[in-house]
Amino acid sequence: MNNDNDLDGKIAVVTGAGSGIGRAIALELSRLKMHICILDISRENMEETSLEIKGAGEKVDSFLCDVGSEEQVSNVFKEIGNLGSIDVIVNNAGIAPGESYAMADAPVKLWDRIMDVNVKGYFLITKYAEQYFRNQSAENEDKKYWSGSLIYICSNAGVFGSKKNIYGISNAARICMMRQAALEMGDYGVRANAVIPGDVLEGSGIWDNQYLAQRAEAKGMSVADTRKYYETRTPLGKKATVEQVARAVAALALPNGSFENTTGQIIRCDGGQIMM
Repeated sequence: MNNDNDLDGKIAVVTGAGSGIGRAIALELSRLKMHICILDISRENMEETSLEIKGAGEKVDSFLCDVGSEEQVSNVFKEIGNLGSIDVIVNNAGIAPGESYAMADAPVKLWDRIMDVNVKGYFLITKYAEQYFRNQSAENEDKKYWSGSLIYICSNAGVFGSKKNIYGISNAARICMMRQAALEMGDYGVRANAVIPGDVLEGSGIWDNQYLAQRAEAKGMSVADTRKYYETRTPLGKKATVEQVARAVAALALPNGSFENTTGQIIRCDGGQIMM
């Protein structure tokens, strides 16, 4: 990573930053001296993340926001735009079902709930991010906003598919959305990429006890064996952590770093899981 920090004082918007991977990302970007804007549906979780950032002497603002609501997302972007230059937007807020269904048996209500957050939510953040970057680039002499970076947190379930798990379908849509964003926002000099973590069983908002039990049921295994399976199904055999994901996001955020000419790509920090 380049030691020069062109993100000092710039704004990073992180959805779902009240807990899990989102919190780790917010903390890591705050270490780059970014002004963090937390979007979350839990006021209590937002306050915990905010206090940790403030305790380190960095700037943070919190916005109660349901990313599935266009009105709320639109209003939040207006508020944040008045604070300064938005350079980094991390699309992270998502849910995983605690229930395990084959598609033939899945309730449509469950499908709607997952798609409303995991797909519609990502779309609305993308929509208003693109509007912001388009307007900002129009104000620049070369019509480019070179420091803009839109980062999507996705899952290998969206690449491989996942038995009895609608979550994988929603992630496939996220990956396609990221690539379309890269094609469209390249006109403004903005990069769009995805980070795919490994199975982060500790510290993630997705891998709670209910979701682990759901995966165990789908695989016909005990919960203990399922945990061991997900922790070790990589060539490295190394546990995935929220900090690993956050550092990958930070690398993509830097406008003058290793990924300054990278867009439309998936960056994996999954220990080589894709090869297993």
